[in-house]
Amino acid sequence: MKRSGAASLTVRLVLLALVPVLGVLVSTALIASRAGGDLERLRQLEEGTRASLVPAELAHALGVERDAGLAMVLRAPFAGDLPRARAGVDALLEQETRVGDESRLRTFEADLRALRRTVDDRSAEPATLMTGYATLEEETLRRIALLAPVAPSGDAATRAIAFARLVAAHVELGRERALLAGTLAGVPLTDNAVLDAAGASARATRLQAIFSELAPPPLAAEYADALASGPVRAAERWARSVRSAPEPRELGLEAGRWYELAVARRDELRAVENAVGTDLLEWVRGEVRAARRSVDVSLAVAVATVALTAIALLVVLRRLMVELGAEPDAVLRLAAALRDGDLTRAFGVTRVGSKARSSRSPRRSNRSCGR
Repeated sequence: MKRSGAASLTVRLVLLALVPVLGVLVSTALIASRAGGDLERLRQLEEGTRASLVPAELAHALGVERDAGLAMVLRAPFAGDLPRARAGVDALLEQETRVGDESRLRTFEADLRALRRTVDDRSAEPATLMTGYATLEEETLRRIALLAPVAPSGDAATRAIAFARLVAAHVELGRERALLAGTLAGVPLTDNAVLDAAGASARATRLQAIFSELAPPPLAAEYADALASGPVRAAERWARSVRSAPEPRELGLEAGRWYELAVARRDELRAVENAVGTDLLEWVRGEVRAARRSVDVSLAVAVATVALTAIALLVVLRRLMVELGAEPDAVLRLAAALRDGDLTRAFGVTRVGSKARSSRSPRRSNRSCGR
């Protein structure tokens, strides 16, 4: 019965000591779990950012292939050679296959092959080609826009949105490029090609303004410089002239010359776009490294806190036992020895503070009292 009581006291004291330890463990686990969740979302964002750089290239490559196909169908050589343009698209699709959804990409490639067949057999209508490639471009832009929902923080989402808007703006300028080239070649690509070109230009301007508001100030300033550069201003002057003329062909502007100016504008602006994509990827990687360090620090603090708490509680428990006279099991063993007549066992009892310390056996205590 006494042993059971001692054991019960020990269990209670141990349970009492475990309460703060468990509290520290739970709170630390919650902190580590939250940090781990942020780290996982940042890793997804890093993978998505790295993968989205390929769709950004693909969106522009599709525009180049569209223009070359239109030039061949219309027999108006204002664009580059078609085989080279297709090779560029195929290479990017091969890269995206390694990181993207294969079933979705199979559908995408099937639609692209169908468009290419209409170009090869010269059965394609210009408006149909414009619509078909626009659909593929929009699908590509949607994959880039998926970055923002994955972002774990407002800053990450803002940077991702800015990048997506900039790519979309440049795709719109590519559509304007094709529409005005066809108009100057005497073969309008749509029923209202000039009006459609004006709409594409307006959409690009709005998207560029959104990018400038959301982008980090150094990149926004760099893009503003690109917009003020000579190639961009020259292309804008030509585009305004064509859009505002009652009969654009009477301006005496050549489709090939316009296309060269538009490509120079594209290259000037895309240099900043590439810098924005690289900056976004490097920023995300930095955030991943910071989040990983945060998780490591949280785990290290958790282990150190639990260890120190456990040590402190063991010290307090030990002092409490000493204050009570001894460990319960030691007291029971001493009582059993006395009951059996063994007077040689030491008490093993110590008192803290100013109290007396005793480790004498009962026999020695008796001799001391008899003096």
